[in-house]
Amino acid sequence: MFRLMAIWLIFTVFIILNTFGIGPVQESMAVLYIGWAAMLVGIIFLFVQRRYMQNKYKKMMNEQQNTILDLERGEYFYQAPLVTVDDQPIKVHGKEDMHYKLSFNNSLQKWMSIGDVLSLNGMKLTSNDHEVEILPSKMFTIRHKFKVFLDGNYIGRYELKKLFKDKGIKEYLPLFFETENKNYDFTNKYAELTSSIQDSEEDTVLTANRSFFDLSSDKRTSRRGEKHDIHIKDEKEFPEEVWLGLYIQAMNVKNEK
Repeated sequence: MFRLMAIWLIFTVFIILNTFGIGPVQESMAVLYIGWAAMLVGIIFLFVQRRYMQNKYKKMMNEQQNTILDLERGEYFYQAPLVTVDDQPIKVHGKEDMHYKLSFNNSLQKWMSIGDVLSLNGMKLTSNDHEVEILPSKMFTIRHKFKVFLDGNYIGRYELKKLFKDKGIKEYLPLFFETENKNYDFTNKYAELTSSIQDSEEDTVLTANRSFFDLSSDKRTSRRGEKHDIHIKDEKEFPEEVWLGLYIQAMNVKNEK
């Protein structure tokens, strides 16, 4: 969005200069006016789309409060929209009143992310029992680096592995979660729609399957969106919300690729 706005401002400067007899010849002004108008329409559309998505998903959250899916203990399900914006709650089935939103360290980073200047968004998962927040730890970095908080307390770092030193090039989403006591790897091989989180002993904590985004509605929810079926095994170090948050943030990173 900001890139579009920057180009629009350049066009505006050219038009103002031409008004004072400075700048391009009159014959080329028609193109400038058309481009200026088209980009202005694009900017307005992006702001309108953002507000529409926020209101739509807030309404859907209210409608889905009483929606109960037939899920076993440790099973979770959510549908990710094609477009994710700030302040857009997305329902996670498996626990009552659980949802996630994009989250940011501050307003500057929020608007830089919205404007597609830098990817500086994290996520916040909220349930009746816990709140998990994953936030960027650095503004300017080649690799994604996040801090992980459980109920407001820092519990570890979540980062992309270095491509060559840590052999991150072997995986599609080579993320690792490092806590005070253990290390965990997020694994997702190239061209596969399955993911898992394993500890250093290769014991699996989470497994998940996702779909390609399509326009068909899910039979369980009558909603459209990329479908994610998640199973979390009984792991004692952290509550299940932590593993859900790590998975969702990995999917957010995937969507930025």
